Amino acid sequence: MEPVDILVVGGLYPKESEAEVIQKSSATIGFAASAHLSQILKGLDLALGRPVPFLNILPVGSYPKRYRDFIIKGFAFSHSNGAKDWNMGYCNLTVVKKLSKYLQLKKQLRIWLKNSRSQKAVIFYEAENTYLSCVKWLKKKGVRVCLILPDLPAFLNLDKKTGLIYRMYIARHNKKLDSSLSYIDRFVLLTDAMADYLRLDKGRYILMEGIADLDDNYRPAPLPSSDLKTIVYTGGLAKKFGIPELLEAFSKIPASDYRLVICGSGEMAEEINEATKKDGRILVKGALPHREAVALQRTATVLVNPRMPKEDFTKYSFPSKTIEYMMAARPVLMFRLPGVPKEYDPYLTYFSSQSSMSDDMIRLCGKDEAELAAIGQQARQFVLEQKNCKVQAERILRCMEL
Repeated sequence: MEPVDILVVGGLYPKESEAEVIQKSSATIGFAASAHLSQILKGLDLALGRPVPFLNILPVGSYPKRYRDFIIKGFAFSHSNGAKDWNMGYCNLTVVKKLSKYLQLKKQLRIWLKNSRSQKAVIFYEAENTYLSCVKWLKKKGVRVCLILPDLPAFLNLDKKTGLIYRMYIARHNKKLDSSLSYIDRFVLLTDAMADYLRLDKGRYILMEGIADLDDNYRPAPLPSSDLKTIVYTGGLAKKFGIPELLEAFSKIPASDYRLVICGSGEMAEEINEATKKDGRILVKGALPHREAVALQRTATVLVNPRMPKEDFTKYSFPSKTIEYMMAARPVLMFRLPGVPKEYDPYLTYFSSQSSMSDDMIRLCGKDEAELAAIGQQARQFVLEQKNCKVQAERILRCMEL
């Protein structure tokens, strides 16, 4: 079979740009999606035996309200040793951003097509409007197209108010995705419910709910010498993610030796800061670079995810922090969600109900450290063996018949 040239197109934060993005952003920063895409790239590198070319569109808010830069500059970088990647430049002004990104993406794709062999494949990460606008054109050029879909457009930006303009935008985005489906050869989805939503036949998609770093240089973090019980949450601070319920449940824990550490950004940030004034046991770290958030997770007594199954979006999603938490080798406490496969059940601890959240946190934190460590290590071993980035990337390539 003739070799195939593969290009991955998506949006992540290059390590050298993370601090700058945090400083210049006033919108929620998508570290979870960035980490997920980084692992897919790493897995593809391992599966192919060479660095996969990557075109990055920096995922930042628009100028001037959500990001300080009017122009996002283009620059070369490497997601791994030997990789030749390009961060695409574009005009970040609100009214022209989408058109600028589309024109620049078409330009970069033309350059790649000109320099590629006859067999070509493009893997898009996320159903970005800019990407969807290119799939029909790519198919006419004979390019195989795969879409990795970590979220459905209808359930993006859950920390935003759903006003008329936003609902119109989502309706248009859904229509764009629907009209693009026939030009996409293969899909990588998180849940079967996503396939049902998109009306896809079994042969056109695979499920890949999560991905773990095969070589994350894990070292158990030394736990604090004190007897403090530290409950850690890292992720988006949206109301629909259960943050208000987490704060309320923690307030019902009377013991002074408990701490709730929250890391992230989003609509609940101000309310959380107010909560720290009433309860000094709550500590806020803000938006941290991914590597710092991971280091924080490894110091926890328990890692918590308060997202609840009552929200409709949960059947279409798999919280990426689930695998990230499990890789930290600390116990994970969360609600049983419809998007989480049953094979994870032996390695997760579930809240009994919303009303029992505080009791459940006390019960799990009350176990001795040897038992907590054993729970965490079993979870880590499971995802490391069954969900590592190379295994998952090989499944993507088989699905695309590459």
